[in-house]
Amino acid sequence: MDGSDLQLIDLNVVESIREFARWQGASLCVEDDGVLLVAGPSDSPLGYTNCAARVDPETPAAHVLERAQGFFGDQDRGFTLWARASADADLEQAARARGLAPVSESPWLVLSSALDAKPLADGARVVLVTDEAGMADAAAVNRDAYQSQGFSADAVDAIYARPKRMLSPAVSVFVLYLGDRPVATAITLHTTGVGGVYWVGTRASDRARGYGEACTRAAVNAGFEAGARVVTLQATRMGESLYRRLGFRAVAAHRWLLAQSAKAMSA
Repeated sequence: MDGSDLQLIDLNVVESIREFARWQGASLCVEDDGVLLVAGPSDSPLGYTNCAARVDPETPAAHVLERAQGFFGDQDRGFTLWARASADADLEQAARARGLAPVSESPWLVLSSALDAKPLADGARVVLVTDEAGMADAAAVNRDAYQSQGFSADAVDAIYARPKRMLSPAVSVFVLYLGDRPVATAITLHTTGVGGVYWVGTRASDRARGYGEACTRAAVNAGFEAGARVVTLQATRMGESLYRRLGFRAVAAHRWLLAQSAKAMSA
C-alpha cells in the first residue's frame, strides 16, 4: 500500500463523519476553513453525534479548536475531537492543553484482498438490507451492542434516525439473523478506491459465536465487489483481535479527545 492509498483511506474516514451526520434527524454539518463540525439531535458529546475534525492539514490547530469551541459553545454542548495520531500531533497537543481528554484510540486497519466464505451456524443468515425494516433491525442490534463502548441507546438511535437516507448506493448494510431475530450487523461505506467498514456490532448476549465475523466478512467483500483497492476499518479494542486474525494490518490510527463542555475549554 502506498501513500495515495492512505490518502484515500483518510478521505473515507472523513466521509464517514459526513455520512453519519446525514443519517441523523435535524443534524447540522458545517465545513469551512478546513474544519468539519457536526451537531446532531442528541447532546451526547461522544463519537459521531457531536464532533469536530481537521480536514485541511494546513489549518492551524488553534483555529480548529477556536472554531469548535465557538460552534459547540453556542449550543452549550461538549464534543469529540478526531485527531489522526501522526498528522494531527500538533492538534492533539493543543487540545490537551485546553483540557480535552483522550477517551479512545482506534488503529486504522487495512485489507488488500477479499475474504473466503465461511459456513454459518445453523439457522444463521446474513442479509443485505434493502428496506427500512432492515435498517431498524441494524439499529436495534447496535443499540444493544454499543452500550459496552460507552454509547447510550439514544446516541445510537440518533445515528440511525433517517433509514431512507441509509438506503444509498454508497452504503451497504448487513444484518445477521438467527431465525427472525437480528443479532449482528456491519456497514460498508464506499468511496473512491476504498470500502470502509463501520458499525460492526453484535448483541451482548450473542457474542463469541462468530456472528460479528460473518457480518464483517460480508462487509469486506462488498467493498471489493464495488471496486475497492483496499478495505479499511477503525478497530475498537474489543474487535481488534478478530480483525487481525482475518488478515487486517495497521497503517495509521486516530484518537478521540473529549470536551465535556465547549464553554469550559481553556483559552
